[in-house]
Amino acid sequence: FMFSGEEVSNNVRNVQRFFILDELQIFGNGLGANLKSWYSRSYLGYGFELTYENMIHKFGIIAVFPFLIFILTIFYSFFSLFNTKTRFYGSASLGSTALFVISYGNPFLFAPTSVFLISCVFFWLKNKRQDF
Repeated sequence: FMFSGEEVSNNVRNVQRFFILDELQIFGNGLGANLKSWYSRSYLGYGFELTYENMIHKFGIIAVFPFLIFILTIFYSFFSLFNTKTRFYGSASLGSTALFVISYGNPFLFAPTSVFLISCVFFWLKNKRQDF
């Protein structure tokens, strides 16, 4: 229900999705590109609540790479749970990657705190020390 069109706060997102998907290009529109229809969420003409559709609008086919990195990070975190040496880092990483799901309808995936948290996830998964 949270992501459905019946939920009241999703009305704005559904309108945004229509405008964003209508202007997709194979190689994207570039960073900082406004919509040609001039629809915007704010008076600045830039921000959208649909993070992933916005990435596709900006980067086009190149957006496959960040999506792939997100998916691989979630799988790697999940499989780290089954190794006793990496269980702490796997659980911390998997819990932290929950923001990938939440970011679908909230524009905070590339906020400084989120980028820092994702950097911590990469560090945790890379280190895998037995400290914990």
